[in-house]
Amino acid sequence: IINSGTTTLGRITVINSDLTIKGTLDVDPTNSYRLDVKGNWDNAGGTFIEENGTVRFLGSSASAQTINGETFYHLTINNTGGGASLTGNTTVTNILTLTNGNIILGNNNLTVGVAGTISASSATSYVQADSTGVMRKNFDVSWIGTAFTFPIGDASNYSRLSITLNSATFGGGDYITVKVTPTMHAKLNGTGDYIKRYWTINSGGFSAINYNVSYWYVGGDTVGTPANMIQQTWNQSVWVSYGTVVPASNRVNGNNITVIPLNFDLTAAGNGATLPVELLNFDAQFEDGVVKILWTTASETNNDYFTIEKSLDGINFEALTMVPGAGNSNHFISYTAIDKNPLQGTSYYRLKQTDFNGAYEIFEPVVVKNDASGTADSASLTVFPNPSNGQDLSIKLSGFGPNTEVYIVVSDLLGKELYSGKATTNADGFITTPIEQQLASGTYIVAGFANGTVYNKKIIVR
Repeated sequence: IINSGTTTLGRITVINSDLTIKGTLDVDPTNSYRLDVKGNWDNAGGTFIEENGTVRFLGSSASAQTINGETFYHLTINNTGGGASLTGNTTVTNILTLTNGNIILGNNNLTVGVAGTISASSATSYVQADSTGVMRKNFDVSWIGTAFTFPIGDASNYSRLSITLNSATFGGGDYITVKVTPTMHAKLNGTGDYIKRYWTINSGGFSAINYNVSYWYVGGDTVGTPANMIQQTWNQSVWVSYGTVVPASNRVNGNNITVIPLNFDLTAAGNGATLPVELLNFDAQFEDGVVKILWTTASETNNDYFTIEKSLDGINFEALTMVPGAGNSNHFISYTAIDKNPLQGTSYYRLKQTDFNGAYEIFEPVVVKNDASGTADSASLTVFPNPSNGQDLSIKLSGFGPNTEVYIVVSDLLGKELYSGKATTNADGFITTPIEQQLASGTYIVAGFANGTVYNKKIIVR
């Protein structure tokens, strides 16, 4: 027990039981000291001055050694029994060496400083980050072009993740956090080809970023055929793919990802697992005192039902009606619903799709205008053909009023603008204009801006 006052270590010290710090524990800064601890580390309101030395945890009992929150310069875990368990947030500023045993985060975080690196790590010694605690790495410009591997896993399996910053704009205090969940992602539909594991990454500080990511699954994670899978990213709204799967090494790669901030779940799956409904269009129009809602699907997998939701402010939605889905289909199906009591003024309608296993997806809302006299805004935007091959796409604008300038934008589902242009309607308020941009396979949003209102359509390019 280090009680009140300051105790300075000037040489290698071995603690065969628990270390409790109530005063100040310092080391001789002229020596690269080493402190070996075979019991628990308990900083009971004291201070540990780490200087430039190494602390090694060398326990051998079946129970994990506990660390109740500390900052270390070099930290080594060489525990042949139960590893080490954090009971407080812990930081390593220089080198983290993982020789034997895991660091179990639980609900606490492990931070590796800007200058920090990882030595060793393996299937028998890694950071167990499968609860609410995360492993955090701080970055600065010195890390551009250099990979950092988060040596994480769950209670049973080592499933590391590596990130390389290709470029970044730093804002100070820049970091990335990672943890892993050894189950199927809730937004997958449980059919087809996928892995039963996903990695959650978040970031802070960066104002721009371009990075590559690789992560490794274990053989028991796979359902179906890995060769049929691609990299999949859940961006808290839709699935997007940035790369490929390498079955021979159980590795998933994602390249040149630029979305900021990072707030993603990463996994691998085939399209059959991530696209329960391929929606061609969704529209709502005010006619004869009611709102007619129409949508068309190109395919459905495990689709239980649709819910039509409406809102006065575009934020708070309530369920209007439910429509049974087709279950499984590979052909076009059109659906309709009627709102016999539409809201006055501007309102919003959106589509929610729910699978048989309870997973769901919510699509972008559309706007309907119903003025006090019961008439409606008759403007509309149509894109054809839909789906298409990405060429010879055209937009039909109608009901915008004569000689109205409409600003047109095509973007992907992450909001990246791929095309923009302007068109002016004729004297009858009508025009058809081409989209002068070839689009790769994927799903896109075509938006028309006029008279302070946005009209959009989702299109699919095969």
